[in-house]
Amino acid sequence: MIILRTKGYKNWQDAVYHGYLRLVFWVIGFAMLGILLGMSVKGDTSIAVALAISVAFSVISCFTYARLWRKVALKSPAVLTKFYLASPVVRMLAGALVIIVYCLLVRSRSDIIQFVVVFGIFYLLILIVDSVFFSRLERTNRN
Repeated sequence: MIILRTKGYKNWQDAVYHGYLRLVFWVIGFAMLGILLGMSVKGDTSIAVALAISVAFSVISCFTYARLWRKVALKSPAVLTKFYLASPVVRMLAGALVIIVYCLLVRSRSDIIQFVVVFGIFYLLILIVDSVFFSRLERTNRN
């Protein structure tokens, strides 16, 4: 069950919007700190660029997703089901585009593999957080 503070917000959609952003930014932050800790323990900074690109993509995609969700939820809540189906596809295509561009710019096979692994970790984390958060939200709204 999702418990959101609605006090201080104009409507429940704004509370969900801010609650979602707060959650994903914490998840992204902890994942980034975990990888930074691993880098410092190992003494290897070769994945710093991959980490920066992955964090930037995650933040931009989550912020865009939240803004679009709020607009759809306010204007036409009946279309939210289609939104839930279409938005992961768009995020996947954008992620694939980022990976392709990185592969074209960097020719080192080991750098590409490191980037894909780090990017994949962030992508899967955000995918799981989105799925759990919004499925619980919809289950709560139905009841």
